[in-house]
Amino acid sequence: MNFWKMLWKMFFKPDPTPDPTPDPTPDPSEDLDLTKVKWLGDNYSSIVVVEKILNSASMNNNKINTNYSPYSWPSKVVKVKVDAICCIFYEKGSDIVGGKFDWWRAGGQGDKILENLHNGYHGHIMPPSTSKVWTCIVSVDEAKRSNIISVSRK
Repeated sequence: MNFWKMLWKMFFKPDPTPDPTPDPTPDPSEDLDLTKVKWLGDNYSSIVVVEKILNSASMNNNKINTNYSPYSWPSKVVKVKVDAICCIFYEKGSDIVGGKFDWWRAGGQGDKILENLHNGYHGHIMPPSTSKVWTCIVSVDEAKRSNIISVSRK
């Protein structure tokens, strides 16, 4: 809420149209419910899907390759200009774990090296070859996320 709106609300009258609250109800078209994930790092489960961006993804032991549609999200500089947070989720025993594992460069980045998984970033491990894996991206302002897709293993 901006400063002037807050000041008006404090001294004059309440705003008759409150800011909408996002609905964290899982999208039934997605095969992963983020509210059931054991998060490694920041928890983005309450962010609603606003754009179907990711079309397909595959991974091997060194990288994940994502086919995506154009999108327009705000960006910021973190060593380089980025506009999304890359998330990966995978089966670990009877749990599904995951979360942020890297940044996504502004305008999209189809290939992501999995070095952070190999190095244990946020407690991640390289998913076992038999684990089911999913991915999505989250905007750097954490206001929206892409659809969640299954990742094929090579």
